Amino acid sequence: QPPMSMHASWQTEVQLLSATGHTNVVPLLGSSSDGPHLCLVYDFCDGGSLEQRLARTPPHWSQPLTAAQRVILLSDVGRGLAHLHAIGVVHRDIKPSNILLQRVGVGAHAGLLARIGDFGVARTLESEAGGSGTMMSRSRTWTSAQVAGTVVYMAPEYLKTVTSAPKVDAFAFGLTLVVTLLIIGAGV
Repeated sequence: QPPMSMHASWQTEVQLLSATGHTNVVPLLGSSSDGPHLCLVYDFCDGGSLEQRLARTPPHWSQPLTAAQRVILLSDVGRGLAHLHAIGVVHRDIKPSNILLQRVGVGAHAGLLARIGDFGVARTLESEAGGSGTMMSRSRTWTSAQVAGTVVYMAPEYLKTVTSAPKVDAFAFGLTLVVTLLIIGAGV
Protein backbone atom coordinates (compact mmCIF):
# COMPACT_ATOMS: atom_id res chain seq x y z
CA GLN A 1 0.00 0.00 0.00
CA PRO A 2 1.23 3.56 -0.72
CA PRO A 3 2.17 5.75 2.29
CA MET A 4 -0.78 7.66 3.82
CA SER A 5 0.62 11.08 2.79
CA MET A 6 0.86 9.91 -0.83
CA HIS A 7 -2.63 8.42 -0.67
CA ALA A 8 -4.02 11.66 0.84
CA SER A 9 -2.39 13.75 -1.91
CA TRP A 10 -3.76 11.38 -4.55
CA GLN A 11 -7.25 11.51 -3.02
CA THR A 12 -7.14 15.33 -2.99
CA GLU A 13 -6.15 15.37 -6.65
CA VAL A 14 -9.00 13.01 -7.57
CA GLN A 15 -11.57 15.11 -5.69
CA LEU A 16 -10.37 18.44 -7.09
CA LEU A 17 -10.10 17.28 -10.69
CA SER A 18 -13.49 15.60 -10.56
CA ALA A 19 -15.02 19.00 -9.75
CA THR A 20 -13.14 21.31 -12.13
CA GLY A 21 -14.60 20.76 -15.61
CA HIS A 22 -12.93 23.54 -17.60
CA THR A 23 -11.29 23.61 -21.04
CA ASN A 24 -8.04 24.95 -19.59
CA VAL A 25 -7.73 22.31 -16.85
CA VAL A 26 -6.52 18.81 -17.77
CA PRO A 27 -9.58 16.56 -17.39
CA LEU A 28 -9.38 13.52 -15.16
CA LEU A 29 -10.81 10.53 -17.05
CA GLY A 30 -10.52 7.97 -14.28
CA SER A 31 -8.68 6.77 -11.20
CA SER A 32 -7.86 3.57 -9.36
CA SER A 33 -6.54 2.77 -5.90
CA ASP A 34 -6.74 -1.01 -6.39
CA GLY A 35 -3.50 -2.84 -5.85
CA PRO A 36 -0.14 -1.49 -4.69
CA HIS A 37 -0.10 1.58 -6.97
CA LEU A 38 -2.30 4.64 -7.24
CA CYS A 39 -3.37 5.56 -10.74
CA LEU A 40 -4.81 8.71 -12.33
CA VAL A 41 -5.89 8.69 -15.98
CA TYR A 42 -5.89 12.07 -17.73
CA ASP A 43 -6.78 13.32 -21.16
CA PHE A 44 -3.64 13.06 -23.33
CA CYS A 45 -1.95 16.40 -24.01
CA ASP A 46 0.19 15.67 -27.06
CA GLY A 47 2.14 18.94 -27.07
CA GLY A 48 4.21 18.27 -23.94
CA SER A 49 4.56 20.92 -21.24
CA LEU A 50 5.07 24.65 -21.69
CA GLU A 51 8.50 24.17 -20.12
CA GLN A 52 9.45 21.58 -22.76
CA ARG A 53 8.12 23.77 -25.55
CA LEU A 54 10.01 26.85 -24.33
CA ALA A 55 13.21 24.81 -24.12
CA ARG A 56 12.35 23.22 -27.49
CA THR A 57 12.98 19.79 -25.99
CA PRO A 58 12.56 17.05 -28.60
CA PRO A 59 10.22 15.52 -29.53
CA HIS A 60 7.97 18.39 -28.47
CA TRP A 61 8.88 20.92 -31.18
CA SER A 62 11.95 22.42 -32.69
CA GLN A 63 10.40 25.77 -33.61
CA PRO A 64 10.12 28.46 -30.92
CA LEU A 65 6.70 29.74 -29.92
CA THR A 66 5.81 33.07 -31.50
CA ALA A 67 4.92 36.02 -29.28
CA ALA A 68 1.27 35.66 -30.34
CA GLN A 69 1.24 31.94 -29.45
CA ARG A 70 2.74 32.69 -26.04
CA VAL A 71 0.08 35.32 -25.30
CA ILE A 72 -2.70 32.93 -26.33
CA LEU A 73 -1.31 30.15 -24.13
CA LEU A 74 -0.94 32.51 -21.16
CA SER A 75 -4.53 33.67 -21.71
CA ASP A 76 -5.60 30.02 -21.55
CA VAL A 77 -3.78 29.61 -18.23
CA GLY A 78 -5.36 32.81 -16.88
CA ARG A 79 -8.83 31.53 -17.78
CA GLY A 80 -8.10 28.19 -16.14
CA LEU A 81 -6.85 29.86 -12.96
CA ALA A 82 -9.84 32.22 -12.86
CA HIS A 83 -12.13 29.18 -13.06
CA LEU A 84 -10.24 27.30 -10.33
CA HIS A 85 -10.37 30.30 -8.02
CA ALA A 86 -14.08 30.85 -8.76
CA ILE A 87 -14.82 27.30 -7.58
CA GLY A 88 -12.56 27.69 -4.54
CA VAL A 89 -9.39 25.86 -5.63
CA VAL A 90 -5.81 27.12 -5.15
CA HIS A 91 -3.36 25.13 -7.30
CA ARG A 92 -0.20 26.08 -5.31
CA ASP A 93 2.25 24.92 -7.99
CA ILE A 94 1.70 26.97 -11.15
CA LYS A 95 4.84 26.81 -13.31
CA PRO A 96 5.69 26.04 -16.96
CA SER A 97 6.14 22.30 -16.35
CA ASN A 98 2.59 22.05 -14.94
CA ILE A 99 1.04 23.72 -17.98
CA LEU A 100 0.36 21.05 -20.57
CA LEU A 101 -0.21 21.75 -24.24
CA GLN A 102 -2.68 20.05 -26.51
CA ARG A 103 -2.72 20.39 -30.27
CA VAL A 104 -6.10 21.54 -31.57
CA GLY A 105 -7.50 22.16 -35.05
CA VAL A 106 -5.99 21.24 -38.40
CA GLY A 107 -4.30 23.03 -41.28
CA ALA A 108 -4.67 26.81 -41.16
CA HIS A 109 -6.71 26.47 -37.95
CA ALA A 110 -4.12 24.41 -36.07
CA GLY A 111 -2.95 25.70 -32.73
CA LEU A 112 -2.24 24.86 -29.12
CA LEU A 113 -4.46 24.81 -26.05
CA ALA A 114 -2.88 25.29 -22.62
CA ARG A 115 -4.23 23.19 -19.77
CA ILE A 116 -3.30 23.35 -16.09
CA GLY A 117 -2.18 19.99 -14.69
CA ASP A 118 -0.64 18.42 -11.57
CA PHE A 119 -3.07 19.05 -8.72
CA GLY A 120 -1.14 17.01 -6.15
CA VAL A 121 -0.62 19.98 -3.78
CA ALA A 122 -3.79 21.92 -4.66
CA ARG A 123 -6.30 22.75 -1.93
CA THR A 124 -9.88 23.92 -1.74
CA LEU A 125 -10.94 27.14 -0.09
CA GLU A 126 -14.14 27.08 1.87
CA SER A 127 -16.01 29.98 3.44
CA GLU A 128 -15.92 28.52 6.94
CA ALA A 129 -13.74 26.28 9.07
CA GLY A 130 -13.79 22.53 8.65
CA GLY A 131 -14.44 20.02 5.93
CA SER A 132 -12.08 17.60 4.22
CA GLY A 133 -9.44 17.80 6.95
CA THR A 134 -8.48 21.34 5.98
CA MET A 135 -8.47 24.55 8.00
CA MET A 136 -10.36 27.35 6.29
CA SER A 137 -11.29 30.89 7.21
CA ARG A 138 -13.84 33.41 6.03
CA SER A 139 -11.05 35.28 4.20
CA ARG A 140 -10.80 32.39 1.72
CA THR A 141 -7.33 31.28 2.76
CA TRP A 142 -5.93 27.91 3.68
CA THR A 143 -3.24 27.41 6.33
CA SER A 144 -0.95 24.41 6.52
CA ALA A 145 2.00 23.33 8.61
CA GLN A 146 3.99 22.52 5.45
CA VAL A 147 5.08 24.51 2.43
CA ALA A 148 3.92 22.84 -0.80
CA GLY A 149 4.90 23.61 -4.37
CA THR A 150 8.06 24.74 -6.16
CA VAL A 151 10.05 27.25 -4.12
CA VAL A 152 11.22 29.43 -7.01
CA TYR A 153 7.59 30.10 -8.01
CA MET A 154 6.32 30.75 -4.46
CA ALA A 155 5.10 34.10 -3.21
CA PRO A 156 7.32 35.46 -0.40
CA GLU A 157 4.34 35.81 1.97
CA TYR A 158 3.44 32.16 1.38
CA LEU A 159 6.94 31.08 2.38
CA LYS A 160 6.62 33.11 5.60
CA THR A 161 3.07 32.20 6.62
CA VAL A 162 2.30 28.97 4.68
CA THR A 163 -1.14 30.46 4.00
CA SER A 164 -2.67 29.66 0.61
CA ALA A 165 -4.98 32.02 -1.21
CA PRO A 166 -5.58 32.83 -4.89
CA LYS A 167 -2.81 35.45 -4.67
CA VAL A 168 -0.31 32.58 -4.25
CA ASP A 169 -1.30 31.33 -7.71
CA ALA A 170 -1.31 34.90 -9.06
CA PHE A 171 2.33 35.35 -7.99
CA ALA A 172 3.38 32.06 -9.60
CA PHE A 173 1.40 32.90 -12.74
CA GLY A 174 3.19 36.28 -12.91
CA LEU A 175 6.57 34.52 -12.81
CA THR A 176 5.35 32.02 -15.41
CA LEU A 177 4.24 34.92 -17.58
CA VAL A 178 7.68 36.57 -17.35
CA VAL A 179 9.49 33.30 -18.09
CA THR A 180 7.18 32.53 -21.01
CA LEU A 181 7.51 35.95 -22.59
CA LEU A 182 11.27 36.28 -22.10
CA ILE A 183 12.64 32.78 -22.77
CA ILE A 184 13.83 32.35 -26.35
CA GLY A 185 14.55 28.65 -26.84
CA ALA A 186 16.86 28.28 -23.82
CA GLY A 187 16.38 26.01 -20.82
CA VAL A 188 13.67 27.16 -18.42
